[in-house]
Amino acid sequence: MVNKVLFLVVPVLSIAFVQILGENCQPLGVNNISLDPNSTLHWSPDADDDCPISYYLVHVHDAMTIEFNLMVEETYVSVDFLPVCEAYRFSITPVSTNNISGVNTVVFMNMPLPSDANLTVGLFMVSEENESVTLRWVMASEWRQCANRFRVIIWDEDDDYVYDEYTWDTTINITHLKPCTHYTFGVVALYNIVQEGPVTTVRRQISDYPISPPTLTDVNMGSTTAELTWQLQGYTENRCEVTSLEVRSFLNVSLPIEDSPGRLPVTLSLTDLQPNNIYILNVTVVNVAGPSAPVVIAIQTFG
Repeated sequence: MVNKVLFLVVPVLSIAFVQILGENCQPLGVNNISLDPNSTLHWSPDADDDCPISYYLVHVHDAMTIEFNLMVEETYVSVDFLPVCEAYRFSITPVSTNNISGVNTVVFMNMPLPSDANLTVGLFMVSEENESVTLRWVMASEWRQCANRFRVIIWDEDDDYVYDEYTWDTTINITHLKPCTHYTFGVVALYNIVQEGPVTTVRRQISDYPISPPTLTDVNMGSTTAELTWQLQGYTENRCEVTSLEVRSFLNVSLPIEDSPGRLPVTLSLTDLQPNNIYILNVTVVNVAGPSAPVVIAIQTFG
């Protein structure tokens, strides 16, 4: 009979001991804190936490000052009363059924934009100076203060990307765009990278600009003749139409050029030269923007 009594008493003592521990436990911290697009703060209790939780204390801080203290029983709370786009410090503390505060978990997050927020770039201007292009833009919507980064995209007339960068400014300077080439300039406003507005585009042709000086690639000399082969700047580098190759010295020669995307080498033939004589030639290439910088060379005929 004694053995049976002892057998019954031991489990009762064990249960009581576990209950006492449970009442005096300290909750662990929370995990998976997030803000959804509806400005609801979510979290989840630690999966290894067996401590019974009565409620959660949620502190909202701005610039290290406690702004709001919330007490909730659920694992979520609406904070839609906070201004959008502002950064806040959220701290969440679980409290046990025995009113023991658990581990405090702190995160820094920006309030999300509403799902229907309009991040449209309104006014978009493109200007040129020398060989550079300046892009300027302003936001058109009430959410302009939320656009904290911009993506600038440029396509050429072959629909190839030539520029794709991010900037915090509302103006950017671009160099090395090709003369006489049509480009599509695009700007997208972003909020914290993950939320972005529609792309606003402007199509523009870069102004005419003289071609680079030609390069002499081959020379064939005779006693009274000379053949000079010149390589022109590639079409993809300057699409302005080339019209002629010009030679200025005591000789004045103009060689018409029929331009094409291939832009083949040009051969200049000089005749009626004097044997064993030196000629100084000033050579330029002319396109719709005017002559290139000159190339000055000396040639000598055979005796």
